[in-house]
Amino acid sequence: RQTDRQTDRQTDRQTEREPHYARLRFGIGAENKPFDQVRYVLDTWTSDEEQQLTERINRCGEAIESFGLQGIQNTMNLFNGS
Repeated sequence: RQTDRQTDRQTDRQTEREPHYARLRFGIGAENKPFDQVRYVLDTWTSDEEQQLTERINRCGEAIESFGLQGIQNTMNLFNGS
């Protein structure tokens, strides 16, 4: 059985390996998809996706600007899940 001290050391080692900087990610979501995610990401866009591209790029620009001006916490509150 692990002691609290051993658990603390493991947590410290894990934290040391994680990057210590904020980053912005744009993705397809974390939930399991009923399709091949790699193919979905690498395939060409559908006509519907192409029509949405300009709006999504603009939204990404807004998130980047917010990150720089308002910080990561406010940006996450504004943009996560939207």
